[in-house]
Amino acid sequence: MKSISQFVAVSLMPAVVSGCMCMMPMEKMDMEKEKMGQMDMGNKGQTHEMAGRRIETTKSEKRVGDLIVAFSTIPAKPTVGENVLRVKLTDAAGGTVRDAVVTFDVTMTMPGMTAMEETAAMTRDMYQANANFGMAGEWQITVKIQRAGAAERREHFTVTVS
Repeated sequence: MKSISQFVAVSLMPAVVSGCMCMMPMEKMDMEKEKMGQMDMGNKGQTHEMAGRRIETTKSEKRVGDLIVAFSTIPAKPTVGENVLRVKLTDAAGGTVRDAVVTFDVTMTMPGMTAMEETAAMTRDMYQANANFGMAGEWQITVKIQRAGAAERREHFTVTVS
């Protein structure tokens, strides 16, 4: 060991505990994939296969003009860190809209917070993007939908990050 700071950097790993940053010895953290298991997401929403695991999503639907905007997140109960934001767009005839440009404006619902803009990619009839929630609390998601020859449409959703 050359210094105490090198010892701390090597032997301790940051861990989020109850919304605060703490230091925890790496040997105390059980990171084995087999032992992590599946989180209980309740009986709401749809089931999706992802990397051999079943995960649940909940969703909220709103009408925006002639479109139905179905918003969901993975995990269903967003957590601090990386999450997936998803939107399925359905037209008045019940067909899936695949020709839109969708972006998510993500911001915390507290004064002085700036919005992060995430552009969604089309994946299996869903528009999705990753969002990194930096802290627990209430977050506002504005879904912006742009289609050729039409005015931009916006709808707001609120998620609580734990």
